[in-house]
Amino acid sequence: MFLQTSLVFVLYFFLMLVAVAYTYITVESLVTSYQQPVRSYMSTFKKKFDPPAIIVYPEELDAFLYCDFEVKKDNGDKELPIYDDNNCSKTEFQYYSRVHKQHRKVLVFKGPANVALGEKNHLLFMLNLTNRTVSNLEFRVYDTFETFMGQIRDQTIQSILLDIEESFPVYMLAGDFANFVKLDKTIDRTILNKRFVTFEVVTNLARLIPRANDDTIDEVDAYIEWADPLLTESQEIVSTTIWNTLGSLCAMFLALGKVWMYGKNWILKIWRTYKRNVKYKRRYTEHQEFLKTIEVKQEDEKKEKN
Repeated sequence: MFLQTSLVFVLYFFLMLVAVAYTYITVESLVTSYQQPVRSYMSTFKKKFDPPAIIVYPEELDAFLYCDFEVKKDNGDKELPIYDDNNCSKTEFQYYSRVHKQHRKVLVFKGPANVALGEKNHLLFMLNLTNRTVSNLEFRVYDTFETFMGQIRDQTIQSILLDIEESFPVYMLAGDFANFVKLDKTIDRTILNKRFVTFEVVTNLARLIPRANDDTIDEVDAYIEWADPLLTESQEIVSTTIWNTLGSLCAMFLALGKVWMYGKNWILKIWRTYKRNVKYKRRYTEHQEFLKTIEVKQEDEKKEKN
């Protein structure tokens, strides 16, 4: 009886230790999965992208010459570029830069959209090298042109351009070169479904033949287009959610409760059996003693008769 009860309690104590260890591991896995979520990636084929905003930062003496779009279409056996000046949208702003400690001029262009037709945004600038040490032109890429213009209607241009200058990576257009800029867009979403857009910008250079015999002037010729028709989207995924954890723990404690009930009923059954056996043994002993008493009396009576 004592041995069986002890085995039940030892077994239940062992299961309790397993439950505590499982709870610790499950909670630790939950915390780790939220601190280090995994990412799933998906690439979608696009014929057209939302045109980004190309933000260029010319110096005071630099000159913007023109912009246009070049779209290639099939024309028999060869492809001919088609120029459409009407689609080139340019907007000029000014703001005070905390980084450069001066007012800066900003030109915002509507970027390319039609990937299927190989649409390129062609920009041409003239750089004045009088006060420059490096012949280049800064630019940044914003998510979409429409979003940028919509924010200007809702916020001050100063706060928007400051945020872009301090938060967005800056790229360079080299002077005296033709800059062939390829854009690749990635949309990242967090666990809370917040959306972040990043651009990978790759620039190839080709040397320009000087058009003017002036050492104080450089041309910047830029062709901006999409690298490929694939839009990459990533989503943070939590491998172990709080609902999975709660479900596992509830199932474990329910099973532990069932084991406890089974063990308790088993102990009660053993206890009842033990008490019943003790009771029957006592009755049997009493009956045997009674029979012995009767036999002794009978023998005594026989002796008295004799």
